[in-house]
Formats: sequence, C-alpha cells, structure tokens
Amino acid sequence: GLFVLPVWSIALFLAVSAVNLGLGILVYRRNKHNVVHQVFVVMILSAIVWLVFNFLADGDLPRSLMWNRLTFAGGALMSFFLVLFPMIFPKPLSYHLLYLAVLLPALSLAFISTSTDLVVSRVEQLSWGANALGGDLYPIYPIFTAIYLALAIATLYLRFREAHGRDRESIRFMFFGFALSLLAGFVTNQGSLWLFDAFRLARYAPLTTLFFFGFTSYAIVAHRLFDIRVIIKKTVIYSGLLAFGIGAYSLVIFTLASVFGTS
Repeated sequence: GLFVLPVWSIALFLAVSAVNLGLGILVYRRNKHNVVHQVFVVMILSAIVWLVFNFLADGDLPRSLMWNRLTFAGGALMSFFLVLFPMIFPKPLSYHLLYLAVLLPALSLAFISTSTDLVVSRVEQLSWGANALGGDLYPIYPIFTAIYLALAIATLYLRFREAHGRDRESIRFMFFGFALSLLAGFVTNQGSLWLFDAFRLARYAPLTTLFFFGFTSYAIVAHRLFDIRVIIKKTVIYSGLLAFGIGAYSLVIFTLASVFGTS
C-alpha cells in the first residue's frame, strides 16, 4: 500500500513546488523570447518533476524502485542544468560543442539510472519510507555530481571575473543562491548517510532548489532593471494561486481515495 507521509511534508512539497513554478512563470513572462528566460523555466519544470519523483519514492511504495531510479536520473539532469545556466547567463557562450560535452554524460547517467539496476539495485522498506540501495555503478554517481558541481562553480567564477557592472552583481546573487542550495543539499544527502546510514533525509533534497531559483530569478529580472518590490508581489500572487489550486486538487484526491478506499 501507500506510505502515509506526514501532513507537513506534503504541505512543504506543495509550497516549494508552487513557489518555484511561480518564479518560473514570473521570469518567463518578462521575456518569452530570451534564451536565458526559456532555459530557466525549463530548469524549474525539471526540478519540479524531480521533486515529484522524490516525493513518490516514499509515497508510492509498490513502485518505489521505479521512482527512486527516476529520482537519481532527475538528479543527474539537474546537475547538467546547474552547469548549463552559468554558461548562458548573462549572455550565452558561443562554444556549442561545450554544451554537448556537458549534456551527453548527464543524459547517459540518467539513462543508466532509469533503465538498469547499476545505480539503484533495489530498495528496502523502513519505518520512515523507502531506502535506495546502490548498484555496481553507484560510486560513479557522487563522483559525477561532484565534478558537475565543480564545473558549475568554476563557470560561475569565470563568468564573474569577465563580467562588469550590473552583470557582475547578477552573477553574485546567483552564486549566493547556488551556495545555499549546495550546502542544504549536502546536509540532506551526505548528512543523512552520516547520521542514519541511509537516505532518510534525501527526500528533501529537491526542496533546496528554492534557494537557487529564488536568487537566480532575482538576478535575471534585476538584470533587466525590474523593481524588486514588483518581483516579490507577483511571485507571491502566482505562488499563492498555484498553491491554492494544487492544494484544492490534492484535497479532492485524498478525500476520494479515503472514501473509496474504505468502502
């Protein structure tokens, strides 16, 4: 059956998804034809899908192995986006082969994670949910993640050094959000292994994207000379409407499941 997640965990999942999506809509609406805005909203949508996979890894125990493999695949693709975005912001680099060189390893690892047992071999059901057990190639995953994070940091640093004025300040904001997300992600993943010898806190890793997306969205829009008060106001409005819609839908689903599940 389904593992009943705490209400606060579900509420947190819905809130972060709504805020992230609200930020994506806000940035995209500012300039729909700009590649930076387009990639940003795709990155946010990918992060929300990754969050859903991670959520279902504990919420749908009969298919937990599938969801865990998809979660690892999503993590590989998010690592790609973390390297890609500094390559295009504030202006895209012209080295097209470099984009392909960054994309192919991430796609390969995502494919292996999803379609084989080499990264996640099986899951064990514990009192708090499902714990993923690594396969033969699992040690490659943290190495891949570390390399891509290092590439993202190096790219941010190089773009910062060559930038001037407002561009430089925008990259500084993005780097601060990246650092916060990296620190929080380290706690939820590596910290979980140290404390519990299991991925008990890993389900919350995608929530840390809120720091990166929040600061990056400000960097993008502020780069376009947009008032921060308007950013906050519109983000709150979009996120509130989305949170209400998602919450209402979830309430209906849970109610129907309870009624028909007990009948």
